[in-house]
Amino acid sequence: MENLVKQLISLSGAKFNPPAIPENIIQYQKELAQNDIALLPTDFLLFLHHYNGFAYQGAFVFGIQPFADYFADILGENALADIPDDKNIVILGSNEYDYLAYNTDKRTYQILDKYDFSVLTEYDSGADAIRHILRLDTI
Repeated sequence: MENLVKQLISLSGAKFNPPAIPENIIQYQKELAQNDIALLPTDFLLFLHHYNGFAYQGAFVFGIQPFADYFADILGENALADIPDDKNIVILGSNEYDYLAYNTDKRTYQILDKYDFSVLTEYDSGADAIRHILRLDTI
């Protein structure tokens, strides 16, 4: 994750929120559970300690109650995505075609098609999944 954080800071035109506060992260995990949404994985929590929301060239990694209107909130985006009958999935980001999700049952990050929620790719690493959704593997 540290290499990803270093890569993100060097991106020209990227927008990001300051780090999330640990107490807010703990409270947010409780709110996710109360709304029957899967909890955030450990390496994504590390990401939030650096960026509470990140945007680059039309792709987004969501935050927890981000300060700026430009950034999307994980809880709100999961309500909008309306994934059919899957309490093991939490949506963490998106680009124009895909969602970045974490599947707690499989313990993998997944790139999901926005249209039918089919799994396009799976990653063990949060950093690799974030690179995919932000299209950093193409630069």
